[in-house]
Amino acid sequence: MIKNNNVNELPEINFEQRIKKLRKKSQLSQEQMGELLGIDGKSYGKYEQGTTLPTVDRLMQLSDIFNVSIDYLLFGTMPSTIERVSSLLGRYDASVQEKVLVCVENMLSMMFPDSTP
Repeated sequence: MIKNNNVNELPEINFEQRIKKLRKKSQLSQEQMGELLGIDGKSYGKYEQGTTLPTVDRLMQLSDIFNVSIDYLLFGTMPSTIERVSSLLGRYDASVQEKVLVCVENMLSMMFPDSTP
């Protein structure tokens, strides 16, 4: 997975241009992208050309590879912090969610002891 893609630096562009810019910024070839997605490079290239749209599963893979949301890939919009946290926690069951929330609360109280929620 690619870390620290500062998507805020990318101009408003369409899906095809967006994934091409993200791929280039990640220093990956179309062939390498195909390998990461389990398809050949020419099939991936069709996404960038706009002749083929990826499946939902492929969009999820692209999202993970580029470390951006599917909303960003499709529409160029970044979800709010609350939406991002909700989406992340939604992948886990209630007991894991509760443990994560307790950890976050403990970290915040240690980092900002004088703050009250």
